[in-house]
Amino acid sequence: MSLTGWIALAMAGLTALGVFAIIRHHLSPRKEREPRGTAPGDGDTLVYARERVAFLGAGNADAAGRMTRVTKDPQQYAKGMMPGRRK
Repeated sequence: MSLTGWIALAMAGLTALGVFAIIRHHLSPRKEREPRGTAPGDGDTLVYARERVAFLGAGNADAAGRMTRVTKDPQQYAKGMMPGRRK
């Protein structure tokens, strides 16, 4: 078989593989996604974040951590995201 024949065979194989993948994707069952974030409510959620500093080494055992309080009330959260002069 010539080079042109091999190229045509490869193109046909890739096309068939692509069509198969598209059909399989559309026929697969859909997964229900859980909503992201937390449900609105009263109170706050405490989030612990550890700083990652490159020069401290692989373990970052000396890295400083920080507790952040995040409100569950959507209106309070939105106010917290506004610039200081607009509150």
